[in-house]
Amino acid sequence: EVAFADGEISANESARMRRILRDFSRLSAGEAGLLVQMASTETIRGANAGEDAVAIFAELSDVAQRQDLIGCLYAVAAADDALVMAEEATITRVASALAVDPGFVDKVRQSYARFARPE
Repeated sequence: EVAFADGEISANESARMRRILRDFSRLSAGEAGLLVQMASTETIRGANAGEDAVAIFAELSDVAQRQDLIGCLYAVAAADDALVMAEEATITRVASALAVDPGFVDKVRQSYARFARPE
């Protein structure tokens, strides 16, 4: 959902998302590729399982894992070298649902400020 918030998922963005998933998780290259493909297909089709996934993650995760997720979401959003308002709004909504400290979110947002683009 974050990657598609700007209305497209480019091949370059997909490749970077696979690398980000490998860096932020213990997934193999094949698993990361499959996950990106599945997420891209479901997002483009309009499936919205995101809210359910966030709720489940909120129950199963600790503060550090939630913060890691926010960092990962910003990395995915900036994978196309652009961070647009729609992507930031989606990440902010996820962070709020996970009760991640807004100060932490702002700190991460600032670290990606160089990618900020007007829509």
